[in-house]
Amino acid sequence: MSKTHLSILFFAVISLVAMSISTSAQGLAVDIDPDWERARVEVLVSGFPGALPPVLSFPSRIASVSFASDRIVSVELSDGQGPWMEARRLSPFVFSVSEGISAVRLIVAVGIQEDPFSNPYVSWMKDGATALILSDLLPLEFNGPVSVRISGESQRRSFDRVESAVVTASGETGAWKREGGLRMGRIGEWPIEQDVAFSVVREILSHYSERIGSLQGGLTEILLVRVSDTPGRWSARTVGSTVILFSSGMPFQSQEVQRFHEQMRHELFHLWIPNSLGIQGDYATFYEGFALYQSLKSGVALGRIRFTDFMSTLSSAIGISTRVDDAPIQSAQWGDDRESLYASGLVSAFATDVSLIASSGGRESSETFLRGFIATNRSRQVSAPFAIRERFDLYEGLRRYGVGSDLMLARNALVDALRLAGLQHKNGIVAVVDKPTGAQRKVLDRLGYNTRAPKIQIPIR
Repeated sequence: MSKTHLSILFFAVISLVAMSISTSAQGLAVDIDPDWERARVEVLVSGFPGALPPVLSFPSRIASVSFASDRIVSVELSDGQGPWMEARRLSPFVFSVSEGISAVRLIVAVGIQEDPFSNPYVSWMKDGATALILSDLLPLEFNGPVSVRISGESQRRSFDRVESAVVTASGETGAWKREGGLRMGRIGEWPIEQDVAFSVVREILSHYSERIGSLQGGLTEILLVRVSDTPGRWSARTVGSTVILFSSGMPFQSQEVQRFHEQMRHELFHLWIPNSLGIQGDYATFYEGFALYQSLKSGVALGRIRFTDFMSTLSSAIGISTRVDDAPIQSAQWGDDRESLYASGLVSAFATDVSLIASSGGRESSETFLRGFIATNRSRQVSAPFAIRERFDLYEGLRRYGVGSDLMLARNALVDALRLAGLQHKNGIVAVVDKPTGAQRKVLDRLGYNTRAPKIQIPIR
């Protein structure tokens, strides 16, 4: 498993002011006018429910992308009476705001990044195609509901919060198709037929809906961008209900559908967690760990990968997560390395699944754990640590392990999970023991041990 699969990238920005704007139910109104030739967008923001703070600050870095100092080309202000006034720039990403302002007009440079695999994480424009993510276009102080319209479109798109708002457009270079609540755009040469791509996405959405509950909301949008690069590289991000994927393809065409299925299993999971939830805070180890694990388990259940592939990835994750020396205190048990954190998240999700299956006789599993977690926290405004610990505490079989600072089961749960599932970790490889007991066989069956993989073609390594 590549590092891309075991990592998720975060906003790393520092706001210079603590004051935030709490938007009304109607929310901010944002109008975007793309300048294709210069790869810039004009962003007009209005509909503020109250006075603006004296300072507006923009992100200077998102994920692995550091913005150039001239990314925010200009910030203009209007009081609704006189002409537009240019805001005073306090630093490349901080501007002062005078009193009585009712609208803000921004010019933001959004050219594509030098590393194409950084592009899913930020707004970009190139050759008539674009993905505009409002959380990196608007000042950090803007949050809450927002409605967005791109120049030339008659309809506005509404989002319940700025951080889930993204609008995409594809000019002559892209082919868009919509079927029901699914819209897909493909840029570049994709060897997968469009109907096949739709069927893959529908299969995964249906599977997750059955296992962890139906999604609430309307359109799910997927933008696929082909990249000329070393085969096998890809990077993706799910913002709100939109998946943005940059992929270089596979060495063999017969592997394309298999890899696409893998990519979509991971990214579509994020439509549920964290994107459908109202909880706040840094809990990426939790949702990435479960995304990685559910992608594997679902791949087996849907016949896309073999059980041995599942165990091989689990073996790699155990190896990565245990490279960190034992820490004297629980809060540091996984170390600071993100790859280790998310590998440990996958391992802990596996331990959660096995513990629940074994203790309930198969009546409960990680899917019922997630279903309840999602249903409880879909609209609840609480902190992620509280919500996650609360969920683990509901199960006696999980409470005894404890929950670490990464909001996942403590490391000692893995030893019990392997035993309960009739598995052994020996010489870096997880495999089924020679003679599993009847109880262990029941757990193995729930993990997919006897599931065939009729849809697998050439294994991906």
